Amino acid sequence: MSRVGRKPVAVPKGVQIDVQGMTVKVKGPKGGLRRTFVAPVTIALGAGTLQGRRPSDAPPSGARRG
Repeated sequence: MSRVGRKPVAVPKGVQIDVQGMTVKVKGPKGGLRRTFVAPVTIALGAGTLQGRRPSDAPPSGARRG
């Protein structure tokens, strides 16, 4: 994963995030989004941040090359 991809995403004020299993729901002043991720990716919600993680850079969790 690139170094940019490892950084947590700051959650702005007024944005609500709900993580339920592999589904992430985001609602803000401009609308809402819903995204379901597949294993082995995990989503962690921290104090004002959201971060995606994967176990390694090797396939199938890493980027596919070809």
